[in-house]
Amino acid sequence: MSEADIDLHELRLSVELALEILAAEATVSEAEVCASWCERQTVRVQYDAGHPDRGVQTPQVSTVFGVGILVVLDDQNGRRIGFGSDHEDLSQEGIVLALERAKANAVPDSDFGGLPVPLAAPGIPPTFHDPQVMELHEDQITQLAVEALHGALATFQEAGYVTALQMSGEVCSRKEYVVVGNTHGLLASEASTGLLATLHTQLTGEQSQGTGSSAATHLDDFAPYDAGVEAAHNALRARGSITLAGGDYAVVFGPQAVADLLQDLLLPALSLDIVSAGTSPFATRLGQPVAAALLTVTDDGRLPAGWAVMGLPERDCQPAPQP
Repeated sequence: MSEADIDLHELRLSVELALEILAAEATVSEAEVCASWCERQTVRVQYDAGHPDRGVQTPQVSTVFGVGILVVLDDQNGRRIGFGSDHEDLSQEGIVLALERAKANAVPDSDFGGLPVPLAAPGIPPTFHDPQVMELHEDQITQLAVEALHGALATFQEAGYVTALQMSGEVCSRKEYVVVGNTHGLLASEASTGLLATLHTQLTGEQSQGTGSSAATHLDDFAPYDAGVEAAHNALRARGSITLAGGDYAVVFGPQAVADLLQDLLLPALSLDIVSAGTSPFATRLGQPVAAALLTVTDDGRLPAGWAVMGLPERDCQPAPQP
């Protein structure tokens, strides 16, 4: 099966096969399977006023897919919870490998209450994707990157700057299919899309820099041109800035700084594979405070208008009763 051939139908077949395999496992009392496929198109912007024709590069496409299995084991070692996955293989071999990894990683978890069961009358599931993004071609994503660059250039030109400019960044699209099923009869699928533009600008003669961004789930809400305008405006406002001496200062982080801290420091440490490997600083901190009480971070796939959110609607499932 090639990456290009994978769609919701193939993912559903893989999940159904995994559930059949799990049904034959005597020590598995409950299990949940997730199969997903994700494609990302990225166009990088690398502009120098001395080489104005080289600002937008050729799109790069990357694809990942795989299967993950959460199992609840009841055997001579007691009740344990484990998760395992396999990448780029949705066949029986990949499913069996993911199951073996889930068994090997199983540990006791007194806080686990059970997997969700479907409601008798589920509601209409929400839609998280934009068909236009699903069909976005390479020339279209390239044009979006051109818009981001033009937004910055137009803003600088209005301010009287046409030379000594440098810009870098990227515009990317993401589309994803996911199918989730469990041994209680729950089987659901969803598609999600996301668009993201980030641009960093620099006035090299004045050592001032600025950043801008735009994120959306739907093409009609995406504003790469505005991201370029924002980046240029921030660079223009930074003219005349000074370099502070080393020391302790009270600071207020702007949105870009907060996003960078989350992306580079917090989110990698919360990745499931890092936590499972025991290398995350949060791996042993469940239920303990890890930051100031003023800080709240929520990961909820049902939040409206979030970038590429997805998940089962809360009204369509409920937790299974505890044994």
